Amino acid sequence: ECIRKNSDMPRLYQHPILSDVVVVESHGRKGVEPAVKEVIVDIPCGNAVLRGAKVYVPGILSYDPSIQEGDRVSVYCDTLKKCLKGSTELFTGKKHFLGNGIAAISRHQIFKQNITKGVAVDICESTVNLPSLGDFLTSYGFLQNIPSILCCHILGPEPGDIILDMCAAPGGKATHIASLMCNKGMVIAVDRSRRKVEEISRNAEKLKIINLHGFVGDSTKAISTSAEFMGKPHGPPFLPESFDKILLDPPCSALGQRPELGGPCHTEHLHTYPGLQRKLFAQAEGLLRPGGTLVYSTCTITLPENEGLVNWALHEFSSLRLVPALPKLGGSGSQDSKLSTEDREKVQRFSPCICDLLDHSSCDNDTIGFFIAKFEKCLH
Repeated sequence: ECIRKNSDMPRLYQHPILSDVVVVESHGRKGVEPAVKEVIVDIPCGNAVLRGAKVYVPGILSYDPSIQEGDRVSVYCDTLKKCLKGSTELFTGKKHFLGNGIAAISRHQIFKQNITKGVAVDICESTVNLPSLGDFLTSYGFLQNIPSILCCHILGPEPGDIILDMCAAPGGKATHIASLMCNKGMVIAVDRSRRKVEEISRNAEKLKIINLHGFVGDSTKAISTSAEFMGKPHGPPFLPESFDKILLDPPCSALGQRPELGGPCHTEHLHTYPGLQRKLFAQAEGLLRPGGTLVYSTCTITLPENEGLVNWALHEFSSLRLVPALPKLGGSGSQDSKLSTEDREKVQRFSPCICDLLDHSSCDNDTIGFFIAKFEKCLH
């Protein structure tokens, strides 16, 4: 009701297939006149603002010296990484206008008193017609893209399952899986960052989820024959075949994200991901019980990280078979891959490019670039 009272809010409606999803529809860019006083932010902060976030202190590069708390300011992103942090000069390099907001802090507090966290600018006029719903939804739900939500339904969690989310941050999928289990069973959420694991635990508490347990750990070293039996929640390493279902959403090149301000993308950097993804996948296969389900997903569009990984896995692990990833909301696998026609139909690929979409009005099509594959482990 609070959302509907704001006439600028996009349309809200229940997803026609995913009954636990409320769609918040965006309608592209809006015309906004920049305020006089400027704030320059880095690319990660700029991307977050385009997706409905506020500006936080760590993302600040330059803050007009005259800005005081409560001032109306314009927010720009330094897309070529040329702005010097702490600069007092007007930045004249290439910059992308993100919108206007209200300063929550002064320049003196950021660069002289060394305040390193908290909100710097509360965005009130974004160039993207997407509301900032993070604070409102804290206790009611989790803001995610449709393909990310779909992953959890494809995994098919059931009450009583023991499930592993191997690369869990920021925790949207892990909390969703736990909620689909009706707080019965166990979800182990692992990430290498202690800060991110703590954030996952806080989100679970706010959402009143009691069957999710976050642990700091390295999922590339997740198996040990001398590990503790999974009688109670614990982090890695785990005994082989400890989990009924596993979600592997590994680090990837993230080329499917949108809106995305981007920056230079080097081929050498892209080549680092498939090796890590294969290492994580091998651990997942060893941790999955016979008859169990493994869902692999990425938010990128490259063949080696998607269909290439699936093709490698089918040749590497005779214990696994590829099964249809249902419900199917996305398109089929790429025809440029080495997968058979039958296997291409079993996976799902979402395109981030509007020009590729047949139905621009569908929330299932107008989304980020994403890939999903589902495997089942054969019984001994």
